[in-house]
Amino acid sequence: MKHKTKKHIRTVLLLLTALVCQQTAAQSTETQLEPTAKEKKVFNTILADFTTGWVTSEVTTPEGSYKWRNGQGFEISYRRLRKDGYGIGLEFAHSATNYPSRTYGGEYQLKANFYGISLLYGGFVGQKCIATVGIGAGCAYAYGSDKGSVGFGLKEAINVEYQLSPLVGIGAGLDYFMNISADQQPDGYGKKYDITGFKRLALHVGLRVYF
Repeated sequence: MKHKTKKHIRTVLLLLTALVCQQTAAQSTETQLEPTAKEKKVFNTILADFTTGWVTSEVTTPEGSYKWRNGQGFEISYRRLRKDGYGIGLEFAHSATNYPSRTYGGEYQLKANFYGISLLYGGFVGQKCIATVGIGAGCAYAYGSDKGSVGFGLKEAINVEYQLSPLVGIGAGLDYFMNISADQQPDGYGKKYDITGFKRLALHVGLRVYF
């Protein structure tokens, strides 16, 4: 009787061992079938940032001239990065800087919207850190308290981020934006065009969503 009991126990243990091995192998296969972010051929990201920056160009109001004036803004962009490090981005950025001015009710506002496309290079630095650099160009609309103008925008940026999970991360970076537009001024023969614009250096921080 004891011999039969031991035999049954051995059989049960062997069956349990086989079952555990089978489950482990199945989980290992599933893990291999689902690549991590580092192994994906294409890595997609939505970025949403708050920005604080300084207009480095000299801006003249009826009351005076100012340089390195601070202002805030935000950026929303989409990034598609390939495994070889090269990628592309689509972005919208808004910034607003205020200047003292009695003529415009105590405050002159200089705002800009940028709609651009960027060429990127970057990838993982370590297990969960991602670094990218990029240069973008597109349409820029600059407008103040008095008028607005459509022009050309150029943007250079560096970004570093940390993955909190495979789907969510946080990031920060530095970007340099230049707006160039043609300002129309009347003269004796019709319209006179002067090249105008401004430059802005900004820090940004925000959320990353990976898919």
